[in-house]
Amino acid sequence: MRKKLSFVASRDLGARLIRWSVFGLVGVTGGALLGELAAGPRLGGRTGEPYDVVVLGGGNAALCAAMSAADSGARVLVLESAPPALRGGNSRHTRNLRYLHDEPTRYLTGPYPEDEFWEDLVRVTKGNTDEQLARLTLRASRDVGRWMEQHGCRFQPSLRGALQLSRTNAFFRGGGKALLNAYCQTAERSGVEFEYEIPFGGEADGP
Repeated sequence: MRKKLSFVASRDLGARLIRWSVFGLVGVTGGALLGELAAGPRLGGRTGEPYDVVVLGGGNAALCAAMSAADSGARVLVLESAPPALRGGNSRHTRNLRYLHDEPTRYLTGPYPEDEFWEDLVRVTKGNTDEQLARLTLRASRDVGRWMEQHGCRFQPSLRGALQLSRTNAFFRGGGKALLNAYCQTAERSGVEFEYEIPFGGEADGP
């Protein structure tokens, strides 16, 4: 039988998760809806203890938030509407990301400084972006690749046909699906619990 769980969005919880997860803040490939289950403390994990954090969704930003919370000692539950084979949403179809870095790495051929990143963003958005917020996001992404590798991501150098991106774009080995699988394995080793095929319902508390 499929479970139906209601939730109440919590500003405080969202703020805590943002502080815990730089990558969740950046939200490179999507966003996680963060909330607390209406059942509150009555909802317990496999040991019967209540969860500290519940993350709704199983995409890239959601998994990064969940792992960051677990790294900080929280008991974490991830609720995903898809079955395990289809978990991850649009993140399954990604293949690379950009982030600020000041020097070459094993898979990036040169630095990608803030001003150049900002100019690229202005060009792509045709100037339709908030500079203060955008620069905050860019700075928060600095060297996030190291964090990703520590949590299971594997990168590879750009392949033929994408060599012009070898300095700016970090490519996931195996693509987005491999990234998500690695993140899920890391999260599970950290004690994060998952529930799949959850049809969400409920009302948000406030805007």
